[in-house]
Amino acid sequence: MVALLFRTIDAFRVFDLAYVLTQGGPADATNVLQLYGYKKMFVEGWMGYGSAISVCIFMLALFLAIIYVRAVGRHLLEARV
Repeated sequence: MVALLFRTIDAFRVFDLAYVLTQGGPADATNVLQLYGYKKMFVEGWMGYGSAISVCIFMLALFLAIIYVRAVGRHLLEARV
C-alpha cells in the first residue's frame, strides 16, 4: 500500500514530461491538468484560475493519500487481531 501511495502521488508529477516533449501537443492532445494550469497562470495571465487548478490538484492528491493511509491503518489493525 505504501508503494501504491507513492506511485499515485508520483503520477501527479507529469508536468515536466508533457511540457518538455510536446508543450501540450498538437490541438492539446497531450495536455495534462498541470500543464493546463501552467498555461492559464503564466501564458494567459489568469493567476486566480491557474492557482485554483493547482489547489484542486493538491486536494485530489491529499484526498487519495488520506484514503490510502486509512486503508493501510485498517489493514494493520485487522492483521493484529
